[in-house]
Amino acid sequence: MNFRNKKHQDLFEREQKKLAKNNKNSLAVLYLLTAEKHLWNASKQASDKGVIELEKVKMKKHSRDTYTLLCCAKDIAFGTNYIKILDLGCRGIIPVATYNTIITAIHICRNGLDSEPSVLEEV
Repeated sequence: MNFRNKKHQDLFEREQKKLAKNNKNSLAVLYLLTAEKHLWNASKQASDKGVIELEKVKMKKHSRDTYTLLCCAKDIAFGTNYIKILDLGCRGIIPVATYNTIITAIHICRNGLDSEPSVLEEV
């Protein structure tokens, strides 16, 4: 699995043990929220009994990338449409590192943690 850095990997792996491994959407949301320390700190504050209430995540100062990751997490969790498919295709809107993080989260939603992402999959 692709992580932004070692801190992202360590944080995700530690926190994912607290989730049901078969809940792919929750794992994808956690993957996105742990990608940036500032986002994870805000998310922890919106946590109640081990459940992160995304609607309660409040960020006073954030980067565009942090906001994009939070919006993508909400899209996965709630079925909203903050991130548009055309946004993913525009480097001016979503930088490559953030794009890669989002694509990995989508892969987790579809396949879980047990398979490696690939460009071409068998039909």
